[in-house]
Amino acid sequence: MILFLISWQYRQEERKESKQEKISAEQKVPAEIAEEFFPGHTELVQESEVLMRVEKGRKVVGSFIVTTSIADGVTGFAGKVPVVLALNTEGKIIGLRLLENQESPGFIKRIARKGFFDSWNDKTPEEALELQVEAVSGATLSSEAVKENVRRALTYYLQREAEGKEVRWMDLLKNGLGFVLVMFALLSMFPIKILKKYRWVLMAGSVLILGFWNGYFLSFTLLYGWLTHGIPWGGKILLLVMAFLAFFIPLFFGKSYYCYYLCPFGAAQELAGKIRKKKTIPKGYLKIILKYSRWVYFSVVVGLLLVGVTLDLTLFEPLAAFMFNAAGRWILALALTFLFLSVFFSRPWCNYFCLTGQLLEIIRRGKVNKSNRRIWIEWSSIFILVALVLFVVW
Repeated sequence: MILFLISWQYRQEERKESKQEKISAEQKVPAEIAEEFFPGHTELVQESEVLMRVEKGRKVVGSFIVTTSIADGVTGFAGKVPVVLALNTEGKIIGLRLLENQESPGFIKRIARKGFFDSWNDKTPEEALELQVEAVSGATLSSEAVKENVRRALTYYLQREAEGKEVRWMDLLKNGLGFVLVMFALLSMFPIKILKKYRWVLMAGSVLILGFWNGYFLSFTLLYGWLTHGIPWGGKILLLVMAFLAFFIPLFFGKSYYCYYLCPFGAAQELAGKIRKKKTIPKGYLKIILKYSRWVYFSVVVGLLLVGVTLDLTLFEPLAAFMFNAAGRWILALALTFLFLSVFFSRPWCNYFCLTGQLLEIIRRGKVNKSNRRIWIEWSSIFILVALVLFVVW
């Protein structure tokens, strides 16, 4: 909560300082992108909040539609994914490029190889707005964010009324089953024998529905993106509910909810572990090393971030392997290695290296005692109420 408040205050100050520069700075198209589409251009002229005219001498050679200022709340896997669309003099889209973002560079390159960013090429804005582009399987969060950015930009450019997103029954089904799993996990925390008997169903559901189908899991990459760029209150409700419960339950009840009951990769390790019931228990020096390995790993990564080192956090955890179409070889190899080790050791990634698990464990150990739990709940309620009011007004 303290980190969230610090982050929120920082974002507020940052917005105040950049308010005067917002109109001019945010709409600029990087020179390399402008030169790529319009070689030898001489000037970019801003015509509206999203439109920039490209001139060569006194001749108009094309235009850009930029989404930076109208896509707040649209986030991919690690943060905002603003885009720029290039149009020729005939008014047709000739290309799409991503602007500065926090997504993994390798992740984005692999999506590009699928031809996803070329989906709108040779279409007029009207045609592109009506186009039904499928998200990249295994990279849903990033590709859906790009789609929403394009939709908002074209809607604004064409001066049409902003319409609600089309109801997609498959998305409703995925989220509905996801909520069922979240409730299943909550009920599993209680001593209900029949739920323990069918724990394997919960584990399989976490892997298949939350992991592969939805791409919803709490990674350190995701949490860091939320901390630095804000929480996407307007979307991904299921993911927000999962995050709230993951932090709330350890803090107030001292129980590990997400890691033990809901994490897709933790579930995958547990299922792999069923191949061999007898597990190896680390002894001697190995036991001592592994006792502190997760804490040391967490401290090193956080320390590097605090001193300003730029890290591709997706490379430090195997969770992006669920986005198999965009995951790199290193991530896939890391995931497969720990799944193999799970046959011999009990949840090796969770117990010895997981960054998110270490963060949640720190919170669990600092749980609210019974003596002051009421005070914490009261203040938390006030905080949530104030946050909701600010959100509505803001």
